[in-house]
Amino acid sequence: MKKRSIRRFILLPAYQFKIIGLMLLVMLFGLIFNSFLFYRITLTNVADKIPDAHSSGHLKITWDIIKPAIIVTNSISFVAISIMLFVLAVVLSHRIIGPLLKISGYLKKLADGKMNTEPVKLRETDEGKELCDAANNFHDKSLKRFKKLDSIRKSIEDGELVETADISKALKEITDEADFV
Repeated sequence: MKKRSIRRFILLPAYQFKIIGLMLLVMLFGLIFNSFLFYRITLTNVADKIPDAHSSGHLKITWDIIKPAIIVTNSISFVAISIMLFVLAVVLSHRIIGPLLKISGYLKKLADGKMNTEPVKLRETDEGKELCDAANNFHDKSLKRFKKLDSIRKSIEDGELVETADISKALKEITDEADFV
């Protein structure tokens, strides 16, 4: 049987641990909130109903006293945790999808040949800084290559490069930077 490495599951440790930590905090808050509600409701119900049960001559089963408290506390906790997780999911998705859309638009501009486009910048709280840096690096290197091509074009127009061998040598310097497979 093939062993699986934890490295395969943890791709971006800083981001993944941040999400796991936030989800654990929400669950911990939910547990504390549910326990507090359960304590408050059962304290009131048990204190009110046990003397009644003794005075009427028959003691109710504990489950009958606690069951409504469990239903109420779990329902309230479920709604509260669901709302918190929804808000958390919206905020986290905006921190991920917003930068992806921004970088996507930036790359579309570059693909359309708009090389004078300013480098893309993300907010400090946004995720995707590695992708942003890679896109900006791609733009910088492509811009340098296009500038070299433009200088070769100008040299040809000015009559500085007329020999096919010279033009070929100048173009080879640029294409040697790329790995064509």
